[in-house]
Amino acid sequence: VPRASASAVAFGLGLFSGKGSLGHGRHRAFSVVTESRASDIWLRFYDTCQTYK
Repeated sequence: VPRASASAVAFGLGLFSGKGSLGHGRHRAFSVVTESRASDIWLRFYDTCQTYK
């Protein structure tokens, strides 16, 4: 889910800014793990919710 991943990365960069040892911005390494688009029923509710359809 590319948009959710990009949002998670932006959040993590802000959250850990100045708290690490990487580069001039003192960034900290972190990982973002996402599910496949097919199993993401929360972000794609319009594909799985009968009421919405």
